[in-house]
Amino acid sequence: MTDSNSLRDSGDKSERVAFKLHDKLVHGVFSSTENAAALIRSALEPELAQRIDFDSLKPEPTKHTGPHLEEGHSDLLYSAQLEGHRVLIYVLVEHLSRCERFAVVRVLLYLLLTYWGIIRDEDPEHLPPIIPIVLHHSESGWTAATRFQEVIEPGALGIEPLLALIPKFEILLDDISHASDEELRQRRLPLLGVLALWLLRDSRNAERFFAHLVVWAGPLDELAKDRAQRAAIALVMSYITEVLGQHQAEQLRQHLAELAPTAEKAMQSIAQSWEQKGLEKGLEKGLEKGREESRALVRGQLTEKFGPLPQAALDRLATATAEQLLEYAKRVLKAKRLEDVFDS
Repeated sequence: MTDSNSLRDSGDKSERVAFKLHDKLVHGVFSSTENAAALIRSALEPELAQRIDFDSLKPEPTKHTGPHLEEGHSDLLYSAQLEGHRVLIYVLVEHLSRCERFAVVRVLLYLLLTYWGIIRDEDPEHLPPIIPIVLHHSESGWTAATRFQEVIEPGALGIEPLLALIPKFEILLDDISHASDEELRQRRLPLLGVLALWLLRDSRNAERFFAHLVVWAGPLDELAKDRAQRAAIALVMSYITEVLGQHQAEQLRQHLAELAPTAEKAMQSIAQSWEQKGLEKGLEKGLEKGREESRALVRGQLTEKFGPLPQAALDRLATATAEQLLEYAKRVLKAKRLEDVFDS
């Protein structure tokens, strides 16, 4: 019988891995001020957005909230000039599969931590205003309050002397959970930013991801064709491959071969890199345990790729040093012939 606790632990572990992948994507994409500016513009009221000098936008460290940030969230902090005044823009990205009932309280806590950190580190005469934005993606969509007063007991809000003592706080919500493909594409974000929003929206549901892939394969291929975006396509394809897992990643590769061949090549390159790293890691472990295990590891890799090995190859392996075995392992994936592995 399977232990229900072990199932839950396994599910929790899988979810934690997914959270880390989401976090890596968010920071990889929106650490760029160009992508960040476009994201912030889309969340702000036009009147406020027009008054912010986005040329002055720059990322700030989230050192005050980082130690307190709950799993399933990513946060970003930026500073900018608003009509000559410094303003901070705090963006919280929620990766939870459902909307938290008291999320507005959590956001308020993160802002207070930021303010307290500023007071402690900078000893300012006045505090800068902080604009709080929540980028949300979940199966249900946002269902919670966006104003702090909405989570207070309704009856208490009718008591006028008490009402003045309750914090007035509101978050700007950017809920992409049920945004259509067209709505995402119409946003004035650079291509990488739009693709990131699509992935955040659909990556938790493989069926939905593949259903919408036909729409996004073209933009993926466009990104892959841009030589200046090599790091960007590597980030995107790594994220997709890791989130989908090995079986569904192969299904994706087959779709991309037809719909986005350049992106498919990028995906193959990433897969080969992972395979090489895995092989080298395994070899290093083998070297720690003994040269014979290392030799067996390389021999198995060669046999799997080229079939039964001739005696000459076996003799080369039998007399190889630890350094030579490591070099052979590095050559395996790129080699087209067995001779390519052994020829120097």
